[in-house]
Formats: sequence, structure tokens, C-alpha cells
Amino acid sequence: MSLRQAAITNNINLSTVRHRIMRGWDKIDALIVPPISQKKVKDKQIIECEKLGLTIRRSAVLLGIEKTALRERIKKLGITWRGKGSRFGDKNEPLF
Repeated sequence: MSLRQAAITNNINLSTVRHRIMRGWDKIDALIVPPISQKKVKDKQIIECEKLGLTIRRSAVLLGIEKTALRERIKKLGITWRGKGSRFGDKNEPLF
């Protein structure tokens, strides 16, 4: 099966697959990992996600946006991201 046929079968744009392969992705991953959609995320969702105490990377996955986009929004909102391992302002408070 050609790369074009595999991309069509997996409903992924051929240029996306080619770009991923050029960046070093495995061919299988390039064909099966769905592209991240340009999802609209509200400021309130970001603020609520920050309260979960997740890393920025995991929060971006949860919100369905790129990590860099989340970082920009955090900066724009002026949020101090507490991240994994700390919660509600007390860095010594355990998660559980």
C-alpha cells in the first residue's frame, strides 16, 4: 500500500504524514496519530485545568491544544502555573 493510500485510509492529510516523517516520526505513528485540532479553549477552562495540578504538557493534552499555545495563553492570562507536585499555593502540600 502506498503512503497516499494509507493516509486516505486513516483519514489523515498526506502532507501531514510526510511532514511528520521528515521530522523523524515512525511511519506507523505518522499514519495513526490524529492531528491536534485547533480547538477553541476558553480562559475559564484553562484556569480550571490549572487547579488540577498537572504539568503544562498534560494539561495541553487534556484541553486538546498545543503545549506552546497553552503557554502563550498562560502568559496572556498572567497565571502562575503550579504544575504537578504542588497544589493550591502550598508547594509542600501533598497531592493526596
